Order: sequence, then structure tokens, then C-alpha cells
Amino acid sequence: SLGDMSKAEHQFREAIRFKKNYASAYNNLGSVFVKQERLKEAMYCFKMSIKINPEFVEAYNNIGIVLTKEGKLDDAVGIFKKVICMNAADINAYLNMGNALMQKGQLSDAGDQLRKALAIDPRDAKAHNSMGIVFVRQGREDKALEHFNIALDIIPDYGDAMHNKAVLMKKIRGGKT
Repeated sequence: SLGDMSKAEHQFREAIRFKKNYASAYNNLGSVFVKQERLKEAMYCFKMSIKINPEFVEAYNNIGIVLTKEGKLDDAVGIFKKVICMNAADINAYLNMGNALMQKGQLSDAGDQLRKALAIDPRDAKAHNSMGIVFVRQGREDKALEHFNIALDIIPDYGDAMHNKAVLMKKIRGGKT
């Protein structure tokens, strides 16, 4: 909720006030700003995190998320590649790169990245949901449905997967409910 975000923002600002070089607090404050769509402030915080700790993989990943939200997809993909070079086991980098590539319309490349995410964690619901979207866009409804169902087996109340499956089922039935 907005109140929770405001409280979190205050707490992270206080943490930074007491400890100026607190990279995690800057990163967490940036994540609060992303949730509020305050992308310029978020980017500043993530860059401060990296200035304090140049090896802070999560902050780089978050910069890629902001770039994706801003539609700077090539820049975002470059950041996610850097994250993977820093930590090849970072599932979020593969997931986020897959989503950025999907937005670019590079469905095959997106699928490759999402498969890498699933190789790291076969039970990652977000990766299955995103893989389902790739398959929908490729016209492979059977594979898409399989991935939406796996996502829902993992997290039964996963709203995005529920929505995507419902839209797909409506499409399969020819628009009839």
C-alpha cells in the first residue's frame, strides 16, 4: 500500500542519514521508488549503491529494470549481460533480460534467456509465466498453457499467471467465455 511505501521510504532514508555509505539502503530505497514509478529517483539510488559497492549485482539488475521500464531496452539488455558476467547464477538477470528481449520482439532470444533462468530454478513461477507469454506470442498455445499451469502449481494465487491463462483460454475457445 501507499502507506507502507511511505514508511519504507522513510526508514531507508533514515538508514542512509545515519550511515552515508550504506549501499543496501540505497538499493532498497531505489526499489521503493520503482514500485512508485519514481524512476529518476530510483536510478539515482541504484547508481549510489554501485558507487559505494561496485560489485553490487542486485543494484545493476535494478538499473536494468528501470531502463526496461523507460523503454531503453538495448541498454537494459547490456546491463543484464553485465550482471550475468558478474554472477552467472543470477536467475533474475536471465528473467529480466528475457522480458526485455520479449518487449523488443526478439522472442527466440527471450525464450533462450528464460530457459536459462529455469535451468537455475525449475520452480520459478515468474520464469514459467514469462515463458508462457513467449509461447503465446509465437502461437504455441499448448506450450504456453503448460507454462501458465506450472506457474500456478508453484504459486496458486499468482495473479499474472491466472490472468494470462484466462486470456489464453478465451482465445483458444474462440473468444467465447
